[in-house]
Amino acid sequence: MSLGWDDWFQERFALFAHQGYAPARVIADFGAEYLLHDGDESLRAAAGRHLRNDGGQLPAVGDWVALRHREPVSTIHGWVERKTAFSRKVAWVETKEQVLAANVDIAFVVASAQDVNARRIERYLTMAWQSGAVPVVVLTKSDIAASPGDLRVELEAAAMGTPVLVTSAVTGEGIEALAEQLRPARTGVLLGPSGAGKSTLINRMAGRPTCPTYACFVTGITGWCMKAAGKSSAPTTDAFSRSQRRPRSSGYHGDRINNFFQRPRSRSRTLWSTAICFHLRRSSVRRRASLLAATARSSRWSLR
Repeated sequence: MSLGWDDWFQERFALFAHQGYAPARVIADFGAEYLLHDGDESLRAAAGRHLRNDGGQLPAVGDWVALRHREPVSTIHGWVERKTAFSRKVAWVETKEQVLAANVDIAFVVASAQDVNARRIERYLTMAWQSGAVPVVVLTKSDIAASPGDLRVELEAAAMGTPVLVTSAVTGEGIEALAEQLRPARTGVLLGPSGAGKSTLINRMAGRPTCPTYACFVTGITGWCMKAAGKSSAPTTDAFSRSQRRPRSSGYHGDRINNFFQRPRSRSRTLWSTAICFHLRRSSVRRRASLLAATARSSRWSLR
């Protein structure tokens, strides 16, 4: 079966097997449905009614589940005990655990040669250790570093004995050593900030473009922006608020919001929404009321 299936999972799946269920692994979670792989093919599935109604945890990406084959959507009736789990508290005020990824064997903590931050590496390593996975620090974009050796020494000092791999998706340096970490059938996860080169690394290891990538550049003032398919995406909240902020005229916010709600749904819409929320927090009480009114008119909401 592969996909990380071993005797440990086989033993714990025995009860489900006696009931006639088949094993499959969750490879994507879309909320209402899951994408699974049984070792031969990918298939759609939804959590059974008893899983949705009991108020407990639902399967997460990486889980091995007990599957009942049906057309067009199969049903998940349970999942096998987890070896490891990356989790956090769910959003808002609830105090539930949200599992982000399960049964991960190795955690690659990714740092770009353009932005090495020892304290950030320590936080990611802590997350990896708490999950139960084995961490490995990966330095990407070594081809553009003036001194990759010095960066490696800096990372080794912060990694506290964790192995450090120096890689480049352009030259291929370190790619084979990275792939060796996943043999014969280990599951890995990449941890790191946006722009660290995680997607590019996956594409190089897979030998084909499986993940969309973006060209990154430094604004010179506030941080990173991205450019994809020849068009600049909306700037991040911090970059927008400082380097590209316009004079605060009375019509500026309304015009910006009108343009925002007229755009089609896209990634840039989400980023503009973040920027608008930022200005809402930073505005005065009078400006805040004006902005809310403009938002209501543009989106046909009613203020009550």
